[in-house]
Amino acid sequence: MLCIVVSLAKQAKLDSHWKACREMDVEKLIKMANQIGDFFEANPDAEEAQREIASHLKKFWNSVMINSLVSHVQQHQGQGLHPQVIAAVQQYVKLS
Repeated sequence: MLCIVVSLAKQAKLDSHWKACREMDVEKLIKMANQIGDFFEANPDAEEAQREIASHLKKFWNSVMINSLVSHVQQHQGQGLHPQVIAAVQQYVKLS
């Protein structure tokens, strides 16, 4: 019986660890996304800049990162994000 309890405790700890690994630190994602937004802000065509931001995210970010960013935009109105990044996510990026 003790082995089962220990095994369950270890499994719970592992589950918690893997969940934390899957969830990206939103603050780091915001910083990276804002750097992308700052770069593409030089484009005078706002719509094209948004498409380029979305394209960059889709090419270079994994699904966990994208889903975390999309969730942040949906749940927190993109608090702390560059306005062009928010617009790009709302228009061109979907949860996978």
